[in-house]
Amino acid sequence: MSELTRPIRKAELLNQVETEWKNMEELLASLSPEQIIQLGPDGGWSVKDIVAHLTAWEGRMIAWVKTIQQGGRPSGPKNWDEIHHWNSETHVQTKDMDLPMIFDQSRKTHQMVIETIKSLSEEQLQTGYTKYWPKGQLWHGIAVDGAWHFKEHREEILKRLQEGH
Repeated sequence: MSELTRPIRKAELLNQVETEWKNMEELLASLSPEQIIQLGPDGGWSVKDIVAHLTAWEGRMIAWVKTIQQGGRPSGPKNWDEIHHWNSETHVQTKDMDLPMIFDQSRKTHQMVIETIKSLSEEQLQTGYTKYWPKGQLWHGIAVDGAWHFKEHREEILKRLQEGH
């Protein structure tokens, strides 16, 4: 089974989320402020923009999980166009924020992710809320936005650095 399909238990989920967070923190610590704010290739997102983007998705995931915990139905994006729209809105809202504020918000949101995971039972994490949680079982949605998303963007940043951008 691949990482995307095999069930992940709470301890492993926490480990993955923490590992990817630490990997990203180590990468960010290795960059100069200039590298962090420099726009990506073809004027794309800076590393700062990527951190803000990751923080926004972690925040959305926390809100969705809390809505589910309270018996509600979270409203997530319905398709790729909506995801791209949300990403664009996040960029507009955060592009002028200063770096310390972005990093502070990221740390606070990440701590909320950890607290959210710890607050969930194994049964809740393994339950699929497919009628209104398009990511399947709860653990899967948390892994997508809390670990795998970080890995994806960390690899993107590393590739950018290797290519000299």
